[in-house]
Amino acid sequence: PQRPPPPRPNNTPAEKPAPIRDPPVKKEGRTTIPFHKAPPPDEPIKSVRHLNLKGRELAREVTAKAKEMEELDAVLENSFRCPISMEIMSDPVFAADGHTYERVEMERWLQTKTTSPLTNEVLPHKQLEANYNLRSQIKEYNNRLR
Repeated sequence: PQRPPPPRPNNTPAEKPAPIRDPPVKKEGRTTIPFHKAPPPDEPIKSVRHLNLKGRELAREVTAKAKEMEELDAVLENSFRCPISMEIMSDPVFAADGHTYERVEMERWLQTKTTSPLTNEVLPHKQLEANYNLRSQIKEYNNRLR
């Protein structure tokens, strides 16, 4: 006689459940897409087609994303500014306080002072170290704007 198959453990489903398909949700005048419809975090969004939005909803979503990108650009640009001159740096350097400044501005500061421009604490030394990473980020940002 043939034996019946062994019972399945409770935690393994017999078949894969169907994917959830919720419509976009309107919230405070914006349309948001449920998280399970968005691509995985490690996969970049290639187009807005996967959102299944049309007309005004699509226009609102694109406008909201454009505004969000402008705000991020403003934050990014501010991080490229020297705290002394408030100008975008071209030759950023680390000082002994751990902060980054434009080389010319920090050298000028150190000619008459021994303290940090940001913390006002005495600096243990006046050596400046190039911040190559930030310099390349600023160059990349400037090239993108052109």
